[in-house]
Amino acid sequence: IVPLLKDEDDDVRSSAVFALGEMKAKEYAKELLPFLKDESADVRSSAADALGKMGAKECAKEIIPLLKDESAFVRSYAADALGAVGAKECAKEIVPLLKDESAGVRCSAASALGAMGAKEYARELLPLLKDDRDYLRAWAGIALIEMGEKDAVPKELIADITPILQWCGDSPRRAEAALKALGMSEEEITKAKKR
Repeated sequence: IVPLLKDEDDDVRSSAVFALGEMKAKEYAKELLPFLKDESADVRSSAADALGKMGAKECAKEIIPLLKDESAFVRSYAADALGAVGAKECAKEIVPLLKDESAGVRCSAASALGAMGAKEYARELLPLLKDDRDYLRAWAGIALIEMGEKDAVPKELIADITPILQWCGDSPRRAEAALKALGMSEEEITKAKKR
């Protein structure tokens, strides 16, 4: 896979970077840093995603500039990556993304702040609880619960959070923990997972 990182084709480079992330091949983290500056948005987002999946917290400072990338896709993956590695020291740089024009970026920013447990920014998430997008309300609620601010989350958000039990990755685990915190029983959660 590593030789493919030098391929001229964006798709090949992006796939190679993605594969290393899926393998959680942290020993290649430093080799992925140049891809954070690649001309291709797909490659940049794959590099941020891979570093997040690798748990390469030592690369967090190099990911930060992507939070201002022209591509919403890249901004979203950068926020997700910083959340995945628990780079709480970068939380301040993520907060402006809660007002990004892209709902996907706002969602990733909320998720990242929750994953970091960045409680000092809980107030910044409150407006997202009233967003017209259910998944955005859900992630704001999950993030607030992860920050220890359960009382700020209305019980009505159970309906918004429940569909996340069907998602991929770490999302279902985080949604389940939030639903339990909101008083949903183990039996109700098990039923919801089967829908």
